[in-house]
Amino acid sequence: MISCKKANFINNQQEAVWNYDIKGVSGEECEIEVTLEHIISGKINSEKLQGKSMSCFYPPNVFEYPEKNLDLCHGRLKEDMQELILINLHEYVLDNLDVIGGGVSEL
Repeated sequence: MISCKKANFINNQQEAVWNYDIKGVSGEECEIEVTLEHIISGKINSEKLQGKSMSCFYPPNVFEYPEKNLDLCHGRLKEDMQELILINLHEYVLDNLDVIGGGVSEL
């Protein structure tokens, strides 16, 4: 992604398989379409992300995996990832309400 030449790259991580399609320069940024091809491990509700994509726009000479910085991306995959984060956070808060409430009352 440093040179932003058109290319396609599959990233097989422990949790998921990502497909990066580097589209090239768009304006002054490098456009990369990111698709979550397959969930290998994780919560069952994360399976709905499979096959979804998002477009990411990086400044020149920057290298990082696009899914690690959602601020530079937009699209259905990003929206659904954020929704799952909120759902999981909500579940965590509900599951730990007694611990959280106890900590607040001590203040």
